[in-house]
Amino acid sequence: MKKKFFAPLIGAVVFGLSAYAGYRTYDAYHGVSESDLLLANAEALANSNESTPAYKREEGDCVIDVGAKGKIKLFGGTILEADATGKISFTGKVVCRGKGDLSCKPVECIDLYEVILN
Repeated sequence: MKKKFFAPLIGAVVFGLSAYAGYRTYDAYHGVSESDLLLANAEALANSNESTPAYKREEGDCVIDVGAKGKIKLFGGTILEADATGKISFTGKVVCRGKGDLSCKPVECIDLYEVILN
């Protein structure tokens, strides 16, 4: 009679201790650990005195040499033909210079057109 009482009790205690140890192990590995560098970066981003780097945005000309009868198609849909020297010129390049008050994404000439083959 005593064996029938102690076996389930010991099983319950072992099961309970196993569940507790498993939970503690799971909890220890899923805790968030921030490094000092991560916290410093988050604090710097949250600081209202600091801002993103600002630039002066300057537009520039693109000069493409395509030959005497060459054509290009701007990604806006406009088709341009070469002049007598075989060059096509258009404004669209964006250069970002430091110490300004705007955010800026540079744009290269090659990103603005495709050559049309005759």
